Amino acid sequence: MSCYKTLSSLVKGNILVETGSGKGKGIQVALDSGATTVYSVEIDTERYSNCFNRFKSLIPTKVTLYHGDSINILPDILKQINSKAVFLLDAHIMDEKKTHSETMCPILKEIELVLEHGKKIGAKHVLIIDDKKLFNGKTKTFDNIKIDDIKSKILSYDSTYKIAVNRREIVAL
Repeated sequence: MSCYKTLSSLVKGNILVETGSGKGKGIQVALDSGATTVYSVEIDTERYSNCFNRFKSLIPTKVTLYHGDSINILPDILKQINSKAVFLLDAHIMDEKKTHSETMCPILKEIELVLEHGKKIGAKHVLIIDDKKLFNGKTKTFDNIKIDDIKSKILSYDSTYKIAVNRREIVAL
């Protein structure tokens, strides 16, 4: 199951917050699946521009795009959300020579921000974390983070989360 298949099954009637817009596939899947609103962050200028051009007719009514580091932008997005949301977390540097951020893979900080927000508003957000196979503790562009690091971070905020590790992604419900 791809993260997009998982996303399509969970996002209907919900808000999507995506870190790592890429080519805009997550945005498109969310819109096609009935997401009410989509917020997406992309650090790479070219990818951001491509997504902006692709979805400009839906900005700002349905889609809001942000250009920059997810760790810096996510707090502003979270201020706009007052109910449960689906988070597709896929922010990472593709090429270590193009590091734009304080970290190559901000996943642990993103999880912290999202789950703190959930506690604050009394909502249990859904987390979909893409690229599971690269969280093997040996991938430099993923800050050598392991799947167990991600699970521990989630469960340290809320031990009631059910975490599934699929072929491509980690899902916390």
